[in-house]
Amino acid sequence: MINHDTVLLDPGGFQRLIGRLLYLTITRPDIAIAVHNLSQLMHAPKLSHMEAALRVSTSIQGFCDADWESCINTRKSITGYLVMFVDTLISWKSKKQATVSKSSAEAE
Repeated sequence: MINHDTVLLDPGGFQRLIGRLLYLTITRPDIAIAVHNLSQLMHAPKLSHMEAALRVSTSIQGFCDADWESCINTRKSITGYLVMFVDTLISWKSKKQATVSKSSAEAE
């Protein structure tokens, strides 16, 4: 059987994805072996390698929210986001805006 797996024309997307997955291995050691094996293919990744890398990272979810005038004392808006990998929180941020919003368009 002949394998028609082709080398990616632009390996940059694969390399960026592997870089992000390497960062995730800090909090997700269960993907470390798969990411390590894929990282050894950075110089000439093939289409099948990209497909395998995408299967490793399919459980990433992001959420964001903004509340207009939610702070009772200052009437400032609060925005926030979080990023989860499977069921593990890997990044989050909450920030109170520097100015008071006078309309919902200004808050966003």
